[in-house]
Amino acid sequence: MNAAKSKQIMAVLLCLAVAFSMLMMTCSNVCADTDPTVAEPAQNQNNEQDATAESQPSDEQEQEQKPVFKNGKITVNTFSELCEAVQGNKKKTVIIGKDMTIGSHGIPVGNNTTLIATGRTLKCPEGAIRIPGTKSNYGSFDNVKITGGTWVSKYDRSLFQFVHGRNLTMNKMKITCGITGHAIELIACKNVKILNCNVKGIGKAKKDCLEEQIQIDIATPRTAPTVANKLRKGQTCTNVTIDHCTVTGARAVCANYASAEKKYKSKFHSNIKVTNCKLTGTKSEALALFNALNVTVKKNTIKTKAPLSRGPYSVGCHIHMFGKVKGVKVKNRKVTIVGNNVYGGREAILIYSHSSSKYGKAIVRKNKAHCKNGGSNAIKVDGVSSKSVKSNKQSKW
Repeated sequence: MNAAKSKQIMAVLLCLAVAFSMLMMTCSNVCADTDPTVAEPAQNQNNEQDATAESQPSDEQEQEQKPVFKNGKITVNTFSELCEAVQGNKKKTVIIGKDMTIGSHGIPVGNNTTLIATGRTLKCPEGAIRIPGTKSNYGSFDNVKITGGTWVSKYDRSLFQFVHGRNLTMNKMKITCGITGHAIELIACKNVKILNCNVKGIGKAKKDCLEEQIQIDIATPRTAPTVANKLRKGQTCTNVTIDHCTVTGARAVCANYASAEKKYKSKFHSNIKVTNCKLTGTKSEALALFNALNVTVKKNTIKTKAPLSRGPYSVGCHIHMFGKVKGVKVKNRKVTIVGNNVYGGREAILIYSHSSSKYGKAIVRKNKAHCKNGGSNAIKVDGVSSKSVKSNKQSKW
């Protein structure tokens, strides 16, 4: 083969090699563009990072989601938020924004708190609000207002318990509680208003049950066993008003006295008003006010379902003194019972003293008194310094 022809063959082979090399590069690029294992993992990873970033709120977003006070008001939606909001002594309004279950320690309400639960259902398996006593002379709490809410419980102790405080208002609340406990217990409290509330004891009670749904209590070792010793010296309640309420219990309402502690029998509650209410006692009196001075009972429907065999516990409206009054003028021991519709067993209305002391003037007028023991026994007034008993209608039922 001559030299010229050899050069031509070499040139052709070189051209073929270059063409083959270019073809291989093109195929490699095409495969890289079309193979999903090459490009999509990186893209998916970026998408996941974006989604994660979107699902996790920033610090600013978290701050916006947490409820805060605005102009002294806050709306809370969880029990933990509620507990945090109501504490402290600054003036505040706390609005419960959702139904919730109250924890076992209850709501730790501080001074100057308005709690609004209107339209909400609060389940209270072990109590709702219990403000313990820390100071005497009504100094444990001040200025607490609770409005609205359906408070549901079978608790057989004290659902709401307030100790040694003042200026408490409970308004427009619906409360159910175990019939052998107390829906509301006031231990040595001052300036209390229970208004427009519906209170009912539920469950079963023995036929001789004496537990009341609203208890106005004295602070003694026997009547207030959970209170500190220094705060159990026979302190009593004063200025308590119950108005436009419906209350049903073994007893409905009772001002309690130290029946088993002789040294405290001369301690008296004062200025107790029960007006415009419907009170029903299923096992005992509907209304029992013991050792209470300057009492007003007006325009109520008061009915006990206790049988006549329950004796004094079958009285509809029972006002009774057990100790000797010290340091209280007769004019400040007044009892006023006017314009009520009362149903009782042994008596419908009874005012009586078991001590050498007497009530002041008793005014018993314009009542309808219905008595299982006969109309002539419907009203009994004794142990008073003077009395005005007239314009009443007495009958047997």
